[in-house]
Amino acid sequence: MPLKKIDSAVRQAIAAGIRPWDAAPPLYRLAWRLGFELRPPHYAGFASNAALLGSTYGLAMGAVGLAWAMRLPSWRPAAAVPVLATAAVVGIAFGLCMAALLRRRARLAQLPSWDRVADADGGEG
Repeated sequence: MPLKKIDSAVRQAIAAGIRPWDAAPPLYRLAWRLGFELRPPHYAGFASNAALLGSTYGLAMGAVGLAWAMRLPSWRPAAAVPVLATAAVVGIAFGLCMAALLRRRARLAQLPSWDRVADADGGEG
């Protein structure tokens, strides 16, 4: 998946009315800079959006929750279980909600499927 196709898809999403920040979110921009060729979120599948966004959010929430809980005077290692369980449940819920929202926005913007996005050279991907 060439980066030209990603750039073309992002431009197409912006032209369809999706805000630039939503068409190419910071997490995706970072991944692209690191060499990961992820589809832009509005072109990715439901499951991949749910997995990526849910796991990222859940891991971040778990890390912050543990850091906060470990500062409490009553901290015990067993307290990590409810913190991590909560982070996992909220991460899953967040991922599912975001994936549904992205699918809905892509449908309302009438974005083509990933296979129909032409790269910057005008050729099909």
